[in-house]
Amino acid sequence: MITLRFGCLFGVAFLTLATMAFAQGPKAQPGVTPDAIAGMRLVRVPHATRTLLKHLERLGADFWTHSPSVGLPVEVALTPAQARELGTLGIEFETLIADLAVYEAQIRARDAAARAGDDIDWYGIYRTPDEFADRLEKIKAINPAIVRSSQIGESIEGRPVEAYRVTGVGSGDDKPALVFIGGTHAREWVAHMASMYTLEHLVRGYGHDADTTRLLDNLEFIFIPLLNPDGVAWSHSNQAMWRKNRRGDGTGAVWGVDNNRNYSVGWGIGVDRHPGGQTYPGEFEFSEPENLSLRDFLIPIKDRVAAVVDVHAYGGVLYAPYSYEGRLPRERFASITQASEDIATAMSAAPGLGRTIGWATPGRYGGTSKDWAFDELDALSWTFELGESFMPPLDRIKPWGRALLAGAIELGEYIDRPVRLGVYAPRGYIQNGYGLGELCPITMDALDGHGVVDPDSVRIYQEVFGLSELVVSEAQGFEGGLYQAHLLGATCEHWVTGFFAEATTTDGRVTRVPADGSLIPVEFEFETFREHDCESGSFWTLRESGDTATTGLWIRGDPQATPLQPEHDTTPGDATDCMFTDHRATADPVAGMVNGVTTLVYSGWVAGFGGPYTSGEVSFMYWAARPEGSPPVAMVVDTSVDGGASWSNLTTLHADQQVLWRSFQAEIPLVDYDRAVLLRFRAGVGEGDVLGEFGIDDVRTVIRRCDFHPADFNRDGVVDLFDMLAFQTAFDASDPRADFDGDGEFTIFDFLEFQRVFEL
Repeated sequence: MITLRFGCLFGVAFLTLATMAFAQGPKAQPGVTPDAIAGMRLVRVPHATRTLLKHLERLGADFWTHSPSVGLPVEVALTPAQARELGTLGIEFETLIADLAVYEAQIRARDAAARAGDDIDWYGIYRTPDEFADRLEKIKAINPAIVRSSQIGESIEGRPVEAYRVTGVGSGDDKPALVFIGGTHAREWVAHMASMYTLEHLVRGYGHDADTTRLLDNLEFIFIPLLNPDGVAWSHSNQAMWRKNRRGDGTGAVWGVDNNRNYSVGWGIGVDRHPGGQTYPGEFEFSEPENLSLRDFLIPIKDRVAAVVDVHAYGGVLYAPYSYEGRLPRERFASITQASEDIATAMSAAPGLGRTIGWATPGRYGGTSKDWAFDELDALSWTFELGESFMPPLDRIKPWGRALLAGAIELGEYIDRPVRLGVYAPRGYIQNGYGLGELCPITMDALDGHGVVDPDSVRIYQEVFGLSELVVSEAQGFEGGLYQAHLLGATCEHWVTGFFAEATTTDGRVTRVPADGSLIPVEFEFETFREHDCESGSFWTLRESGDTATTGLWIRGDPQATPLQPEHDTTPGDATDCMFTDHRATADPVAGMVNGVTTLVYSGWVAGFGGPYTSGEVSFMYWAARPEGSPPVAMVVDTSVDGGASWSNLTTLHADQQVLWRSFQAEIPLVDYDRAVLLRFRAGVGEGDVLGEFGIDDVRTVIRRCDFHPADFNRDGVVDLFDMLAFQTAFDASDPRADFDGDGEFTIFDFLEFQRVFEL
């Protein structure tokens, strides 16, 4: 389910391990034996930088993280020389596996021990290609009427590349097809097992599970269990960490091609052109017989291929196109979003998985199956990255198999709709978004599924606070099945609380999102606020031309404790910086104090959201102190709504001998305007030889869109007991809003003032 929150109205390998050595340029050397990976290690760098990633790419390091990103951890396998060079750069990293040869031996010992047991579950250990072939024959025998197999091509070493077509009533030749590609990268054993698990359980479910039966009667599921049989065989028999196919020169020199960089769309982008590299894309697009076999099998049926999933490991994330551009396609944007979210949610709920699956668009690298399928087959497409590693513990095989099965079923449900309806609305909290009375757009893809879309039927149904019936908004259609509808513009009396989308075929069959007709929640915001913790200098202007102070000028930093200046860690929260009149700890507490006027201006209070506005609110923490016996001195706070042409006094904060942080809060009336509200803090205002110290932090500004009763503390439109409870909670937390009498302190008088207005 999608939850929308609007500022207006709504509310992520075992490697091939760079295991090749190259004596002269790009000439590849013979295939690697397990001994060749001795001393290689897997490391994690906690915070990747762009420079680091480029350096690792230049070194030819073997990335295990599927889509390395700046700012995120990256796992990479390194030779001893690569690790030494990384160390000389002063880059901190954590060693996850100290020696990959030892680790591979442990993997093989683990699997050998499991095979020695009695009554082994077929999905309880990792299986070899020969065992796959035997199991596939047994799967066909479960229900020969619904399973057809065919050889679609041969690998480099002459092994068959096979397809298994599963469908119910009828031949399947006129049904939408969902294609699942397995065994692309040899070392990703958990993905190979999950593909087999899904194939087998679809076959076993037919005639026994109603949903599976219906989907197989309406759709065809096509599995290519091992696209790269040579690489998978080599991984099991010789080198577990082998990734690519077995491309070589026929004399024993094998370097391999990455089958998932060999497709035509975006070919050659973001890859390693050195034949020994883990992402070597081949000499040209579709140079590899495995990829060519898949292309020649799918192109003739492209008109009915509705979705393509390439199953990989690891990470627990679904990747949508486009990899080569690092962005989602503009076409069918809503469908990709809708299906990705639904599939990820279904997979996350798989029994025993115990983790949340996400989805994203990786980048930038090209030649992938998903980009090719989306562009050349006009199919929804993904790379599913399963597992916590390439070969996770044996008890994780079946949970990941169940997850892939759940994803396949959910994808089938999406494709089986009479209308493939996708809904997209802006995610997150939109600052400077839509105002009262404005319409908020909902984008939809409405494409023919098992029927022809009636273009006049695409609409959204909105639940509106204060209205008993749903409000219908019809969508405007554009080319390519794109539609746009709008949620109602909110008023202070009525606002949208939820909606669902609907489309109908020309013969009257209805598709809804959500499918059960429940509502996608919408959260209406009556307030737009901005907070500034002074950890940056944005929106602050220090000093003005008319200032008279020569010492104690406004700066931003972490104050030192003096008799008249508190340490910053006495303020609420974990921030370290604030705005204060500079006075370092000295023997003489008077030296360096504000000796005139010094000005600080804050311009981060933007009210240009479209109006109408009834009020604004500002709160901040401050201190104001002066030496005992010195003349009175104050900090004058003014506001301007016309860019500083004129100023209105908000408050005057008088300094005294108490050195502590206090809170201030005030409201000001607003009108329709389209500019920043300026806050000006003039410290050191007084008569004679003024001396003082001042500080500002945690500025919070609010724009209110509707009138509220002063005691409607939770802003729900009703003054009741819940406002009392909200006020009590805020008071206990020293929330500036609970300083109801505006004296900068939290006392019984705040309760008395709240009670007074509550009873009005």
